[in-house]
Amino acid sequence: MSTVSPTIKAFRWGFLVAGFLYGASKAGSLTKQENALRAKEEKAAAQKAEVAKKQQEEAAKSSTVISDPTNPAFDLEKFLLSVEKQPLA
Repeated sequence: MSTVSPTIKAFRWGFLVAGFLYGASKAGSLTKQENALRAKEEKAAAQKAEVAKKQQEEAAKSSTVISDPTNPAFDLEKFLLSVEKQPLA
């Protein structure tokens, strides 16, 4: 059985350590990129939710009240609230 020269052993260990260091640095940079991407996506999702909320509020404000009681979508409570809010002329 032949023995491996000390020079080759040193290179093997050196490359092994270099591989670990490279892997650790690469994992760190990928983690930073992933965190930045997640933050950006969360910010976009929050903005999207805010816009949707504003659109819902505007739709609720601008919803027309159906005053025809024969209409299947007629809502007596909404109708009475709209009549209550109208000033007397």
